[in-house]
Amino acid sequence: TITDNCSPTMTAVVPVTVNPLPVVSMSSGASAGCGVPFCVNFTGTPSASCSTINWTYGDGDCSSASLTPNHCYAKPGVYTVSFSCKDANGCSASTTTPGMITVLSKPKAAFTYTPAVVVAGVQENFTNTSTGASSYIWKLNDPGLIVDSTTDIAHTYQDSGRYCIMLVAFDNTCVDTVTNCFQVDQACHLSDSIPNVFTPNNDGFNDIFTFKNTGLQALTCTLFNRWGMEIYSYDAIHSGWDGRTFGQQVAPGGTYFYILDATCQDGAKKKGHGFVELLR
Repeated sequence: TITDNCSPTMTAVVPVTVNPLPVVSMSSGASAGCGVPFCVNFTGTPSASCSTINWTYGDGDCSSASLTPNHCYAKPGVYTVSFSCKDANGCSASTTTPGMITVLSKPKAAFTYTPAVVVAGVQENFTNTSTGASSYIWKLNDPGLIVDSTTDIAHTYQDSGRYCIMLVAFDNTCVDTVTNCFQVDQACHLSDSIPNVFTPNNDGFNDIFTFKNTGLQALTCTLFNRWGMEIYSYDAIHSGWDGRTFGQQVAPGGTYFYILDATCQDGAKKKGHGFVELLR
């Protein structure tokens, strides 16, 4: 309105349009995770007037124009996420959440054990070779034995059989597990109660010279007559002596000397010897 006391009062009206700012919000399917790549589903909610949108994930990537993008983080870290939009009038709005996503390093569980052949009654040593962990739990399956330890451990299995050992490695809320299975063999032992008489007369009783042994990989029995001549040799784990010599000749009654050559499951060697009386 202009008034100069000389001219009539003049008034001009100019319309001014004030457009509302867009309104935006965002959410994520997860806020923290272990290991990379760690992939997160995001959801953006903009005003209906928005014509362009943009995401900033905090790791240098801002290429997505989707309202529901999936973004994968390649490195551990804490990331700030922003979501923005612009409407046809050039008005824009954004929302930012500092530290919205946390990606933690995942530990790697691993262990070795020695000796490689596990024998009942013999101590087995378990070496923890895990990385990136701060605490551990060993599950030894003997039966259900659990050891909470950050160090290497040792254990002795008393019974033969198949066992599976699990090592659980923790770091913060992240966890990794590894399982190794192995066979526990019986302890290597040559029987102290080997028969000293047998009667191979086909009556179904005491016809074969044999004996029980445990934890053996191989066992050879070699027989000698009273003059020290080798007359027969056989696999004493899977068979016995029926009183015949090499060439399937019938050995005469008498006393025979035998030598046992045993190989344990862990490769150790054992020897034994004795006399057996063959009666006909």
